[in-house]
Amino acid sequence: MRRVTSSKPRKQRKFLKRGYLHLLRKNLVLHISKKLREKLQLKEKRILAKSGLKVRVVKGKNKGREGSVARVSIKKQKIYIEGLSHRNARGREKLVAISPYNVEIIDEKINDFIKGKKLVRDSTKPLKDNQEQAQEQLAVQANQGNVSNVVESQANKNLK
Repeated sequence: MRRVTSSKPRKQRKFLKRGYLHLLRKNLVLHISKKLREKLQLKEKRILAKSGLKVRVVKGKNKGREGSVARVSIKKQKIYIEGLSHRNARGREKLVAISPYNVEIIDEKINDFIKGKKLVRDSTKPLKDNQEQAQEQLAVQANQGNVSNVVESQANKNLK
């Protein structure tokens, strides 16, 4: 199924109702709060919704309430947050379905929920160029008296 390129609202609604789940999954994104982006120096503004993320409701009647994502419904394009519930007609507690566009992420441990790439740079490792690291290693080896090893390592690097 191709992406919908029509600007007609009728066709947009039809795609959301009958679309393939692997395409609808890409629509389930949560915005990262501005304070968190500035604090962690993130470039990304949003990530895919996943269970366990701490979020804050930004819009609607539950505005300001916080909790973690309990469940993500791809078919309904909604997320369910722990702590936000209502009683149904039978008196049972049910989680409230909220649009992912009405919440923002406030969790500082955001890297645990990212698959494949890290959003936040590891602060324990300093940023250095490969040339600077090589020069430092050569200086350390030369100070230890391993001059022959230094020459061999430089020759090996030149061959590569």
